[in-house]
Amino acid sequence: MTVVNMLSLGNEGVAVADEQASTRLRKYDLTQKLGILSAEGRDLAVYGFSGPIDMLKGVYDETQEVLESMGTERTLKLKDVTREVDTTLIRRLHEIRNNYLLKHAGITYDELITGMHLESGKPLSTQIQDLGGNILGRLGEKTSAGILIGGLEKGAFRIYSTSTGGDPERVSMPYQSIGSGSDQSDEVLASFITRMRREQRDSIDPADGLIAVLKATNASSRVNQGVGGIPSIAYVTSEGRIYQPGEDECLLVGELVQGLENNLLDRDFCRTKVVGLVNGERSYGLEKTRQTP
Repeated sequence: MTVVNMLSLGNEGVAVADEQASTRLRKYDLTQKLGILSAEGRDLAVYGFSGPIDMLKGVYDETQEVLESMGTERTLKLKDVTREVDTTLIRRLHEIRNNYLLKHAGITYDELITGMHLESGKPLSTQIQDLGGNILGRLGEKTSAGILIGGLEKGAFRIYSTSTGGDPERVSMPYQSIGSGSDQSDEVLASFITRMRREQRDSIDPADGLIAVLKATNASSRVNQGVGGIPSIAYVTSEGRIYQPGEDECLLVGELVQGLENNLLDRDFCRTKVVGLVNGERSYGLEKTRQTP
């Protein structure tokens, strides 16, 4: 169970995710659901996922290896990064389906799709095809996943999404939310965006945007089962640098926003502290020269 939220501020952007994972018996606040995809020391995109942790962490690791192997042969665009993520996801799904069918039905995924034994060239029996279809149906529930890719594209922060059930697409709205907690987060973020005038939506104040995304994540943590823990944050600057504040800073930022929501803290104070904690500065203002946290 998960929530991952991304919001475009215009030429900068932010991603926030919860850290809770659960089994049938227990829940664990230890999952890192945001990662930075890079190549040759250059930040390319934020990778956020919802679904089977091991599978999607593997997709991240494999994609990172592919991107690094490309070196500086060509300038990688956000669309290219998304395509590599989707290609890796497809490859990983094929491997999982193939192995699962071999273990439980004695056939490969390609044989089920074609309806033929590859070695003998004979058609599969109806019983085997039905068994394979049922196996894939059960497996589909276990491997259902969504991925968000956020980064700069033509000077603006853009969001791409892909999943085990669809093709990669560029998100048309300024934000996107995935996971079991997305319903509540979507309500908060939609309200935040619709209150703005149209011309304001392409240049959102960093403090307001950060507070809105954290409010959305907090809301999902309060009402959605399996969503919780200390949020993870990734901030993409107009120069393409990606900052991830430490766990202590993320905890404090989440609590500051909760205090603001409960009218316990001054809004200007929260605006200053939230931005400062996220970008590693001691005072408000993203226009300053940043240093690696």
